[in-house]
Amino acid sequence: MLLGITLGSVILSIRTKFAILSVFGSLIFVLILFKTEIGFLLAVAAIPFEMLGALTALGPSAGFTSVSIIKILALITCLSWLIQKLKMRTEVLTAPQLVVISGLILIAVFSFVFIEAHFEKKAKSYLLSYIIYFGIFFMTLNIVRSKEILKRLIIVLIIVGVAASLFSFVQRWVPAFHGEAKTLYDDIYGLYGAIIDYSEYASLGRIMRTSSGMVGHDMFALFLALVIPLSFYHLEVSKLRLSKIGWMGIMSIQIIALALTYSRGGTLMLLIIFLLMIMRRVVKPSWEKIFISIASVAIISIVVATSTTALDRIFSIGHFMESKSVSARFELMRAGLNMFKDHNYLIGVGMGNFDYNLPEYSDTIPFYYEPNNEFLRVFVEMGIFGLLLSLMLYGLTFRDFRIAQKNYQKKGDLLMCNLAKTLEICFVGFLFFSMTQTTIGRKEWPLVMALAIVLKRLSMRSDAINSKITGNDKTGAT
Repeated sequence: MLLGITLGSVILSIRTKFAILSVFGSLIFVLILFKTEIGFLLAVAAIPFEMLGALTALGPSAGFTSVSIIKILALITCLSWLIQKLKMRTEVLTAPQLVVISGLILIAVFSFVFIEAHFEKKAKSYLLSYIIYFGIFFMTLNIVRSKEILKRLIIVLIIVGVAASLFSFVQRWVPAFHGEAKTLYDDIYGLYGAIIDYSEYASLGRIMRTSSGMVGHDMFALFLALVIPLSFYHLEVSKLRLSKIGWMGIMSIQIIALALTYSRGGTLMLLIIFLLMIMRRVVKPSWEKIFISIASVAIISIVVATSTTALDRIFSIGHFMESKSVSARFELMRAGLNMFKDHNYLIGVGMGNFDYNLPEYSDTIPFYYEPNNEFLRVFVEMGIFGLLLSLMLYGLTFRDFRIAQKNYQKKGDLLMCNLAKTLEICFVGFLFFSMTQTTIGRKEWPLVMALAIVLKRLSMRSDAINSKITGNDKTGAT
């Protein structure tokens, strides 16, 4: 009552727009407190739009280091979970992955203590990312405790993928959203709309790349390369013809959005995922699917690229070999390895220091730039300990996916088995994509790894218990 009176007094004294937002926010807050899973799903839905939801009142770069809508939702969800846990006395679930992530956090802290952080803002953002990893693992494990919540989570990801794709169309064809990457600062921090990119001007000319509000077009491609396979999975398991048509429409929207990013890494990642889905028999080839695929590719090529620019950038071997983007990545690897040799082998050069040291060790890159390779970043900045812990985290993820698949096969639950296969294949795609981009800031990455633990735990329970346990199970059964 006191909270309501206080809120009412505040609402009466502020502008109408802020009053409406306050009421709306308060309702969501109360709803999350009573239903933890709603807060979790809303936080997941906010992942692609984190940059757009940054509280810019804290400064123009607040989205990189400070408060955003997704963080507010996550904190409220954590509070809700704690209240429900104390009320229902449900078991707190843990996993070995949490210990591994704690080790990565510890190395990052050692980095601050023993090595000077030349770019303190970036170093803090990397440390915060590992802390967020821990939070995503812990909350996913303790909230997604039934098949029903897991299925809702997958549907939310797909819906958000469609929404982000449609927003990228607005960015591409509405001039107000267009911009030009004229400086290095624009290249790193200005890729929120449709950017006129000059990075390969000599061979391709200017290209327009969309990002749908994420930190760059490649990160948007990464998100789409996760949701498109999940849509493909639903297309495969659908029985009704009308449902299949609907899923084909959803996939077409997402694939066109992926093409608009002009991302080699995202496109190749998706092709690898599709190939693995066929090899693992998640998708069974047929003449109908082959015909539809060829027709879809033809339509997308006509809609997206009236010239061959996009196709050349993504699929041309000649252009790929001549691209400065490719040669620069090899130079980053060479410089990074030399950098590692001159510093502490165990904990590396320090968080965020790759960028600062790069001009000293590179022959062709005379400016600060990130490694564009997650494995290289971990190895150089966090040393042997960091690399071993990261590989351990990936290994545990593979193990849990395989255990889940074996258990579901024994039960004859092919739908859940294929879902586990699809997410494992997406995880393989993430590993490939991480060889071309610095992906530590992306939250889809730890979410997929955490779902491996969830699938393993669900597969080890009987169907009766699975249907009974939810995030708000009043019996406290585990």
